[in-house]
Amino acid sequence: MLLLTPEHFKDYELIDCGDFEKLERFGKYITIRPEPQAVWNKVLSENEWNKLAHVRFKPNTSSAGTWIKLKEMPDQWKISYDLADTKIIFRLGLTSFKHVGIFPEQAVNWDFIYSQINQLKKDIPEPKVLNLFAYTGGATLAAGRSGLGRDSWWHGGRSRPRRRRGASLLREEAARHGRHHRRPDPGQLRHRGNAGPGRRLRPGPGQDRGLTPSQRQARAAS
Repeated sequence: MLLLTPEHFKDYELIDCGDFEKLERFGKYITIRPEPQAVWNKVLSENEWNKLAHVRFKPNTSSAGTWIKLKEMPDQWKISYDLADTKIIFRLGLTSFKHVGIFPEQAVNWDFIYSQINQLKKDIPEPKVLNLFAYTGGATLAAGRSGLGRDSWWHGGRSRPRRRRGASLLREEAARHGRHHRRPDPGQLRHRGNAGPGRRLRPGPGQDRGLTPSQRQARAAS
Protein backbone atom coordinates (compact mmCIF):
# COMPACT_ATOMS: atom_id res chain seq x y z
CA MET A 1 0.00 0.00 0.00
CA LEU A 2 1.29 3.44 -0.97
CA LEU A 3 0.79 6.09 1.70
CA LEU A 4 0.55 9.58 0.21
CA THR A 5 1.27 12.54 2.48
CA PRO A 6 1.25 16.27 1.61
CA GLU A 7 4.88 17.35 1.57
CA HIS A 8 4.75 21.11 1.06
CA PHE A 9 1.66 22.35 2.88
CA LYS A 10 3.31 25.21 4.76
CA ASP A 11 0.04 26.52 6.18
CA TYR A 12 -1.02 23.24 7.78
CA GLU A 13 0.51 21.14 10.55
CA LEU A 14 -0.79 18.24 12.62
CA ILE A 15 0.95 19.06 15.89
CA ASP A 16 -0.40 16.23 18.04
CA CYS A 17 -3.36 13.87 18.31
CA GLY A 18 -4.71 11.37 20.81
CA ASP A 19 -7.44 10.77 23.38
CA PHE A 20 -9.98 11.30 20.58
CA GLU A 21 -8.78 14.82 19.74
CA LYS A 22 -6.35 16.47 17.31
CA LEU A 23 -4.24 19.62 17.61
CA GLU A 24 -3.78 21.31 14.23
CA ARG A 25 -2.32 24.51 12.85
CA PHE A 26 -4.12 26.25 9.99
CA GLY A 27 -1.96 29.20 9.00
CA LYS A 28 -1.42 31.32 12.13
CA TYR A 29 -4.14 29.69 14.21
CA ILE A 30 -4.19 26.42 16.14
CA THR A 31 -7.36 24.43 16.73
CA ILE A 32 -8.42 21.54 18.95
CA ARG A 33 -11.07 19.33 17.35
CA PRO A 34 -12.61 15.91 18.10
CA GLU A 35 -11.07 12.97 16.25
CA PRO A 36 -12.80 9.61 16.88
CA GLN A 37 -9.95 7.66 15.27
CA ALA A 38 -7.24 9.05 17.58
CA VAL A 39 -7.54 6.19 20.07
CA TRP A 40 -3.97 6.43 21.42
CA ASN A 41 -2.55 8.78 24.08
CA LYS A 42 -1.47 12.34 23.38
CA VAL A 43 2.26 13.08 23.20
CA LEU A 44 1.95 16.58 24.64
CA SER A 45 0.25 17.29 27.94
CA GLU A 46 -3.22 18.82 28.23
CA ASN A 47 -1.62 21.98 29.58
CA GLU A 48 0.64 22.24 26.52
CA TRP A 49 -2.36 21.80 24.22
CA ASN A 50 -4.23 24.63 25.92
CA LYS A 51 -1.19 26.91 25.78
CA LEU A 52 -0.76 26.36 22.04
CA ALA A 53 -4.38 26.42 20.92
CA HIS A 54 -6.38 29.47 19.87
CA VAL A 55 -9.74 27.70 19.88
CA ARG A 56 -11.33 24.43 20.98
CA PHE A 57 -14.45 22.73 19.62
CA LYS A 58 -16.88 21.45 22.26
CA PRO A 59 -19.50 19.02 20.89
CA ASN A 60 -23.07 19.57 22.06
CA THR A 61 -24.59 16.77 19.97
CA SER A 62 -23.22 14.15 17.59
CA SER A 63 -23.32 16.63 14.70
CA ALA A 64 -23.01 20.11 16.22
CA GLY A 65 -21.19 22.07 18.88
CA THR A 66 -19.59 25.37 19.81
CA TRP A 67 -16.10 26.83 19.51
CA ILE A 68 -14.49 28.09 22.71
CA LYS A 69 -11.80 30.69 22.01
CA LEU A 70 -8.70 30.38 24.18
CA LYS A 71 -6.88 33.25 22.43
CA GLU A 72 -7.98 36.10 20.22
CA MET A 73 -8.57 35.03 16.61
CA PRO A 74 -11.05 35.81 13.79
CA ASP A 75 -14.00 33.61 12.89
CA GLN A 76 -12.74 33.51 9.30
CA TRP A 77 -9.20 33.62 7.91
CA LYS A 78 -7.24 32.57 4.83
CA ILE A 79 -4.46 30.09 4.13
CA SER A 80 -2.70 29.09 0.91
CA TYR A 81 -1.40 25.92 -0.65
CA ASP A 82 1.54 25.88 -3.09
CA LEU A 83 1.09 23.90 -6.27
CA ALA A 84 4.01 23.35 -8.65
CA ASP A 85 4.27 26.92 -9.93
CA THR A 86 1.25 28.67 -8.45
CA LYS A 87 -0.93 28.59 -5.35
CA ILE A 88 -4.54 28.31 -4.29
CA ILE A 89 -6.06 30.28 -1.45
CA PHE A 90 -8.71 28.99 0.95
CA ARG A 91 -11.00 30.97 3.22
CA LEU A 92 -11.48 29.01 6.45
CA GLY A 93 -14.10 29.48 9.12
CA LEU A 94 -15.32 28.08 12.44
CA THR A 95 -18.45 26.08 11.59
CA SER A 96 -21.03 24.64 13.97
CA PHE A 97 -20.13 21.09 12.87
CA LYS A 98 -16.40 21.24 13.80
CA HIS A 99 -15.04 21.59 10.25
CA VAL A 100 -13.08 24.65 9.16
CA GLY A 101 -13.57 24.33 5.41
CA ILE A 102 -10.65 22.21 4.27
CA PHE A 103 -9.40 18.62 4.41
CA PRO A 104 -5.58 18.91 4.40
CA GLU A 105 -5.00 15.25 3.51
CA GLN A 106 -6.59 15.95 0.12
CA ALA A 107 -3.62 18.11 -0.90
CA VAL A 108 -1.99 15.16 -2.68
CA ASN A 109 -5.11 14.93 -4.85
CA TRP A 110 -4.88 18.64 -5.68
CA ASP A 111 -1.31 18.06 -6.84
CA PHE A 112 -2.44 15.08 -8.94
CA ILE A 113 -5.33 17.00 -10.54
CA TYR A 114 -3.13 19.99 -11.34
CA SER A 115 -0.34 17.90 -12.88
CA GLN A 116 -2.68 15.60 -14.83
CA ILE A 117 -4.58 18.50 -16.40
CA ASN A 118 -1.32 20.10 -17.46
CA GLN A 119 -0.24 16.80 -19.01
CA LEU A 120 -3.61 16.44 -20.73
CA LYS A 121 -3.31 19.92 -22.23
CA LYS A 122 -0.38 18.69 -24.33
CA ASP A 123 -2.82 16.58 -26.36
CA ILE A 124 -6.10 18.45 -25.77
CA PRO A 125 -5.72 22.24 -25.93
CA GLU A 126 -8.80 22.98 -23.80
CA PRO A 127 -9.78 19.96 -21.66
CA LYS A 128 -12.98 20.20 -19.61
CA VAL A 129 -13.25 19.26 -15.92
CA LEU A 130 -16.42 18.36 -14.04
CA ASN A 131 -16.15 17.93 -10.25
CA LEU A 132 -19.18 15.88 -9.13
CA PHE A 133 -17.79 15.16 -5.66
CA ALA A 134 -17.33 18.79 -4.69
CA TYR A 135 -17.24 19.62 -1.00
CA THR A 136 -14.85 22.38 0.03
CA GLY A 137 -13.87 23.36 -3.52
CA GLY A 138 -10.18 22.45 -3.20
CA ALA A 139 -10.10 20.06 -6.16
CA THR A 140 -11.99 22.52 -8.36
CA LEU A 141 -9.61 25.33 -7.43
CA ALA A 142 -6.64 23.10 -8.31
CA ALA A 143 -8.24 22.39 -11.70
CA GLY A 144 -8.91 26.08 -12.29
CA ARG A 145 -5.33 27.09 -11.45
CA SER A 146 -4.04 24.77 -14.18
CA GLY A 147 -4.93 27.46 -16.71
CA LEU A 148 -8.28 26.18 -17.94
CA GLY A 149 -10.60 28.68 -19.61
CA ARG A 150 -13.57 30.01 -17.71
CA ASP A 151 -16.03 27.68 -19.52
CA SER A 152 -13.94 24.55 -18.95
CA TRP A 153 -14.53 23.65 -15.31
CA TRP A 154 -17.65 23.07 -13.24
CA HIS A 155 -18.21 22.62 -9.53
CA GLY A 156 -21.16 20.63 -8.16
CA GLY A 157 -22.03 18.85 -4.95
CA ARG A 158 -24.76 17.18 -2.95
CA SER A 159 -24.73 19.51 0.07
CA ARG A 160 -26.26 22.94 -0.65
CA PRO A 161 -24.44 24.89 2.14
CA ARG A 162 -21.08 23.40 1.20
CA ARG A 163 -21.81 23.94 -2.50
CA ARG A 164 -22.52 27.61 -1.80
CA ARG A 165 -19.27 27.87 0.18
CA GLY A 166 -17.32 26.21 -2.65
CA ALA A 167 -18.90 28.54 -5.21
CA SER A 168 -17.94 31.53 -3.06
CA LEU A 169 -14.32 30.37 -3.02
CA LEU A 170 -14.37 29.94 -6.78
CA ARG A 171 -15.72 33.47 -7.29
CA GLU A 172 -12.97 34.87 -5.06
CA GLU A 173 -10.32 32.92 -6.97
CA ALA A 174 -11.72 34.00 -10.34
CA ALA A 175 -11.85 37.66 -9.30
CA ARG A 176 -8.27 37.46 -8.02
CA HIS A 177 -7.07 36.42 -11.47
CA GLY A 178 -9.38 38.60 -13.55
CA ARG A 179 -11.76 35.81 -14.57
CA HIS A 180 -15.49 35.25 -14.25
CA HIS A 181 -16.71 32.15 -12.44
CA ARG A 182 -19.36 30.54 -14.63
CA ARG A 183 -22.35 29.34 -12.66
CA PRO A 184 -24.37 26.75 -14.63
CA ASP A 185 -28.06 27.37 -15.20
CA PRO A 186 -29.90 25.65 -12.31
CA GLY A 187 -32.32 24.24 -14.87
CA GLN A 188 -29.49 22.24 -16.36
CA LEU A 189 -28.40 20.74 -13.05
CA ARG A 190 -29.66 17.43 -11.82
CA HIS A 191 -28.90 15.32 -8.76
CA ARG A 192 -26.15 12.83 -9.67
CA GLY A 193 -26.02 14.18 -13.19
CA ASN A 194 -24.43 17.59 -13.82
CA ALA A 195 -22.77 17.76 -17.20
CA GLY A 196 -22.33 21.46 -17.78
CA PRO A 197 -24.33 23.83 -19.98
CA GLY A 198 -26.78 22.22 -22.39
CA ARG A 199 -25.94 18.65 -21.56
CA ARG A 200 -27.48 16.14 -19.17
CA LEU A 201 -26.29 12.77 -17.98
CA ARG A 202 -29.08 10.22 -17.87
CA PRO A 203 -28.75 7.48 -15.23
CA GLY A 204 -29.08 4.04 -16.73
CA PRO A 205 -31.44 1.31 -15.52
CA GLY A 206 -31.22 0.87 -11.76
CA GLN A 207 -29.14 4.01 -11.33
CA ASP A 208 -31.86 6.26 -9.95
CA ARG A 209 -31.22 5.43 -6.32
CA GLY A 210 -31.02 8.53 -4.19
CA LEU A 211 -33.42 10.50 -6.39
CA THR A 212 -36.58 11.90 -4.87
CA PRO A 213 -39.96 10.94 -6.46
CA SER A 214 -40.20 14.38 -8.11
CA GLN A 215 -36.68 13.99 -9.53
CA ARG A 216 -37.55 10.56 -10.93
CA GLN A 217 -40.71 12.01 -12.50
CA ALA A 218 -38.79 14.91 -14.03
CA ARG A 219 -36.17 12.51 -15.40
CA ALA A 220 -38.80 10.29 -16.95
CA ALA A 221 -40.50 13.30 -18.58
CA SER A 222 -37.32 14.72 -20.11
